[in-house]
Amino acid sequence: MKAKVLAWSLAVCGIALNVLFHALDLLNGHRYAPPIVGTFVGVAFLIVGALIASRRPRNPIGWLYLGALALISFGGSGNVSDQYAYYALVTRPGSLPGPEWVAWAGQVILTPAFSTLIFFSLLLFPNGRLPSPRWRPVAVAAVVAAAVLTVSAALTPGALRASVPVDNPVRIDVPAPPVDVAGIAFMLLAALIVVVLVASVVAIFVRFRAATGAERQQLKWFAYGAAWIPAVGLLAIGLSAIAPQGIPGVDPHNLWPLSVAGIQIATAIAILRYRLYDIDVLINRTLVYGALSAVLVATYLVAVLSFEAVLQPFTAGSELSVALSTLAVVALFTPLRARLQQFVDRRSYRQRYDATRTLDAFSVRLRDEVDLDAVRGGLLDAVWDTVRPANASLWLRR
Repeated sequence: MKAKVLAWSLAVCGIALNVLFHALDLLNGHRYAPPIVGTFVGVAFLIVGALIASRRPRNPIGWLYLGALALISFGGSGNVSDQYAYYALVTRPGSLPGPEWVAWAGQVILTPAFSTLIFFSLLLFPNGRLPSPRWRPVAVAAVVAAAVLTVSAALTPGALRASVPVDNPVRIDVPAPPVDVAGIAFMLLAALIVVVLVASVVAIFVRFRAATGAERQQLKWFAYGAAWIPAVGLLAIGLSAIAPQGIPGVDPHNLWPLSVAGIQIATAIAILRYRLYDIDVLINRTLVYGALSAVLVATYLVAVLSFEAVLQPFTAGSELSVALSTLAVVALFTPLRARLQQFVDRRSYRQRYDATRTLDAFSVRLRDEVDLDAVRGGLLDAVWDTVRPANASLWLRR
């Protein structure tokens, strides 16, 4: 009961911080507006964290989501600390106390919140434990990297990462050494972060190879949610190539929070075990219809350009090329979907694909078979090829 109260209290605090920075943004005249999609994604992380922490209090994933997203709601770009500093220094100068300290606090707490969320959500998923004791050095390295980043953000002189230029109120000014110590330290820290991040991703694959049963399905859910990050990245690249000046109504700042929108939903389904085993069907449909959409869009664009080039002398100014391209795409939809479905089943679901083919072949043979001994042998062979049991026997009533 105490865990449930604490979890939902943290979630309410995080949601209140989201409401607060949007209220400050309204007072600031939307001159430093945070992406609205980021707010929905952050609130979703908080709710999922509360659900996991209240129902699985011994699993640190829920508490990690709650703590990290509450801190990010305070210190994230355009969030409470930035909006507070902007209001106190630009909108109404001198109206609020200590804007430079609030901006400093936001910069300091954002670093450990974001880094630990990335590192440990990979290292600890799904059961809250490391894959094995051999991964403890990676966890220690992740803590060290987050601590060094935090100290660096707290003490580095110069302007803070804030909505207005504010100098760091807590800084250490030292004489410049003959050797670029700061540059060397930065390179070492960057190398450590890259190593820890790569090792955290590898931990997921190592865990997946050794996992069986429910844990394997949980990891599939997590991978499905994480797959949206490169998918949205490719979408952003495509949009920038098609419209370098931007697309009206599409805010590019919303793409990053949108890319992580699937992780918290997949995590909740995986850890709380709700309809867990539908993931294979979902992955199958996503692969098929994702590839189908990409091929049809590419076919449509190529067809429009080709028909326009060919028919331009005869149909200047008409929409015939668009109509013909649309008809071509419609005609291709069903056969192309069937081919892609067959390809995905054969490549990614080979065992299930072979089982389906075996059962279809047995059904065709059974239709014309009248010998019971032949039916018995064929049925046992089909069961062996599809289910792979340790033993199989068939009893026929005379």
